[in-house]
Amino acid sequence: MIDDSLRKLTVLPHINLVGIETTDFGRMLENIRTFSLLPRDALHVAIAQRLGLNSVASDDIDFDRVKGVERHWVINPPTG
Repeated sequence: MIDDSLRKLTVLPHINLVGIETTDFGRMLENIRTFSLLPRDALHVAIAQRLGLNSVASDDIDFDRVKGVERHWVINPPTG
């Protein structure tokens, strides 16, 4: 089941899977301290920062605390 999901991810347009680099962990720790993020969120932000990306697609409002990163709703945009 996980294999099928990962295979589907690799064929989505505009999706580029990248690996974690050793340097990402230092920045992850910075992001935890600076933005009060959980480790997984902090690692996602660290990788985005390394790649020079300034936006993330997520319904997780914790990303709103990250300066320089714009969050885009995926599934549950607010109404009103």
